[in-house]
Formats: sequence, C-alpha cells, structure tokens
Amino acid sequence: MKEKFLRILAILKKDGLYLTFKKIYKYIKSKYLAKLNIFSYLNIIFHYQEYSKMFDKLLNGGYHRIIIWKSTFGWNVPLFQRPQHISMNLAKQNCLIFYEVTTMTDKVKNMRKINDNLYLINFNNIPIKKLLFSKLEKKNIPKYIQIYSTDFNMSLKKLKRYINNGFKIIYEYIDDLSPEIIGTNKLPKNQIDKYNYMLQDTKNIFVIVTATELEKDILKKRGKEKMAFACNGVDFEHFQNVDKNFNFENKYQIILDSNKPIIRVLWSTCKLV
Repeated sequence: MKEKFLRILAILKKDGLYLTFKKIYKYIKSKYLAKLNIFSYLNIIFHYQEYSKMFDKLLNGGYHRIIIWKSTFGWNVPLFQRPQHISMNLAKQNCLIFYEVTTMTDKVKNMRKINDNLYLINFNNIPIKKLLFSKLEKKNIPKYIQIYSTDFNMSLKKLKRYINNGFKIIYEYIDDLSPEIIGTNKLPKNQIDKYNYMLQDTKNIFVIVTATELEKDILKKRGKEKMAFACNGVDFEHFQNVDKNFNFENKYQIILDSNKPIIRVLWSTCKLV
C-alpha cells in the first residue's frame, strides 16, 4: 500500500490533480471493477463445455512451448512496442502465446485471437483463467511465464507458485532498476524481490537482457547460464509497407529534399550483431 501511495504522489507531481484522478479511476476500473463483471462470468459458466473443448483443441496443437505474457502492458496501447513484437514473432516459431490484456486499453471480455498461435486473454475473468490453468497443469510440454523486470504487480510469492506448478520464468531485464526511471523515491519491493531471486535461481529462470550494461550486471552477479541478449530492434517489413503517400512535416521535408547525408542517432546501448 505504501508503494502505491508513493507511486500516486509521483504521478501527481508529474501530471497534476485531474490526470492523476483519471488514471486512478482507470486503474481501479481495470484492476478491481472488471473482476465484478457478472455477465462475463455467466457466459463462461453457461458455456463451460464449449470453452473446455476449445482449450483442449488449442493446447493439443503440437507446440514447442506455451508462453503466458503476464503484465499490465496492454496490447492496444498507443505505442506498439517490444512485448507485441516479441509475442508475434514467438508465435511464428511454433509457440502458443497467451497475452494478458488490461481493460485500461483492451476490450477483451474473455479471449480473442490475434493470429495463429497468439491470443489475447483477460485474466480478470476468473473462470476462464482457472479453466486455462487447470488445462495447462495436465500438459507435459515446456510452459513459461514471461514478465518484465519493471513489473509492479506480481509478488515473489506468486512467482514461486508458478514455478511450483511446473512453469519456468522468462525474466526480461529491460531497464536499470532505478527509482528515477519509474518516478518514485525508492524501488517497489516486488521489483527488488524478483530481481534478487532471479540472481539466485538459475534453474527455473531464464534472463533476457536488452542492453550491454544490463548484460554486464547479470554476468557479474549471476553468470551466463540461461541468459540471452535481445536488444530492441525494428520490424523491417512493417516499414516497407508504410503508405507511400505519407506527408512529412514541412521542416522534415525540407531536409529530405536537400539530398544531403542524414545521420541517424541510436539512443539504445544495445550491441549490434
């Protein structure tokens, strides 16, 4: 509770009173009120056998692994970023992906297919969450929970519970864990607890680092076991399909029309491979 209060103070300082209350309302609505949606509950209960058969068919697809993306990073956020790109590309590698949505950005009552092997799922709908995990318990194929190092919500206790239920953990170390970055006076306990545990458990936790300095930190404190480097990148195909009629702002168009060399500055600290 103390950490949430400090987070609210940081948002208040940054965004002002009106936007802070607006964000608090959206958070409460997505985190708590969404779980009270009786109609979604009844839909699953009355069509339980249909959903059960659907999951049986889905989980028997001969996948290499099943990955559940656990986060409050919604699918339909304004910026289509790393989680969506990684999920889409893992799905192409014969992985079955269940991407947890947030009702702050995603209108998914139960589950929605994005493309082959990739599904958005609303874990605020408790019956469908219980049904999925009951089915997963019986599957003897590699199963993973994927989280960000900056995750606020998942406690270490819950993380260990997933491990005890047969899941491995994919821990994406995406940013230096710093109060300055997240806008609080100190780091949330959940972040610190998971980070420290990640350093110890080289059996059940796979670490993905996104930048050179983060890689150095892991190599120094944990070693290279079950670690991979995957910096941020660009979806090349996407930018080949950009509308050719797109109009740049005048100040940029003047630069483009000058036909002079353009220097692109890379802000990331990731290494090129």
